[in-house]
Amino acid sequence: MRPIKVGRPKKYTKEFIENEAAVLGSWLKERETAPFIWIKDFATERGYHQGKISDFANENEIFASVLEAAYQIQEGKIVSGAITGELNPTFSMFLLKCKFGYNDGNVRKIEIKSDNAKAIELDPIESTDNRTAEVARILLESGAFESKVEEIDGGETVEVQSSHPIN
Repeated sequence: MRPIKVGRPKKYTKEFIENEAAVLGSWLKERETAPFIWIKDFATERGYHQGKISDFANENEIFASVLEAAYQIQEGKIVSGAITGELNPTFSMFLLKCKFGYNDGNVRKIEIKSDNAKAIELDPIESTDNRTAEVARILLESGAFESKVEEIDGGETVEVQSSHPIN
């Protein structure tokens, strides 16, 4: 006796997802000269929610590798477009930060360790070593903090610890 299958059949089979990987590859090829690609557009054009893209990648290695290539192409187009002026540089940087983890390399961080972990990040454009030191001095002068200064890999790290919880 065969087991009885319960539930509705799976709409997105392995074969369907692998076919979508091939279609995504063709879609990317068609947009080779486009200044920008947005993967969400692919999902919309194919008639499913953008969240399915992640589901497909999680379920199928072939789709995952094609999607990774698509993201690399997207990142390259954003960088190139920003450099050439074809894309808005400010929005390009926003996308690169949000989507691809880019950051401003010189962000200085002062950690305040307490029952409620908090940190202060200083914008590298606005901050200098003097400003970082000034923030640390103000925190220490409040009397609620003690400091420990370490040198790590030639750079100075200022750690400010709370002697009682911060509210």
